[in-house]
Amino acid sequence: MHCLSESHAARLLHEVLQGLVYLHEHGVIHRDIKPGNILLTSTGRIKIADFGLACVLSRPTSRAYLACGTPDFVDPDVVLPEGYSCEIDIFSLGRTAEWLQVNALRRDVPISRDWDHFVKCCKAKHGAGRWTAHDLIQVS
Repeated sequence: MHCLSESHAARLLHEVLQGLVYLHEHGVIHRDIKPGNILLTSTGRIKIADFGLACVLSRPTSRAYLACGTPDFVDPDVVLPEGYSCEIDIFSLGRTAEWLQVNALRRDVPISRDWDHFVKCCKAKHGAGRWTAHDLIQVS
């Protein structure tokens, strides 16, 4: 079923970003952002679900080291010896946007440059331009 408009999907992703900003400001890494963990309520609101892999960082500069997440959505950086932080949720959000593009967006309308830019910013290599949830929410 390919029925979502890009603008509707972008609004849904914006709500996920709002949730990620809140989580990341409180030192929480979800570690399993994917379509199946993004729920749509009966009132049309988005809820992030399944915190079974989530971890709480003790300090803003802390790192996590457990390699976990859903293979098609997990950031490859989770296996790096230096660990990772909240940025892995952003990579997974970019993979989720790609999944939406293939599986849910209308195919009779071309994808915009803004959508492509959003995905590229989410999936940029760590340390080489990956945006934070706060950065992305400012431009989405």
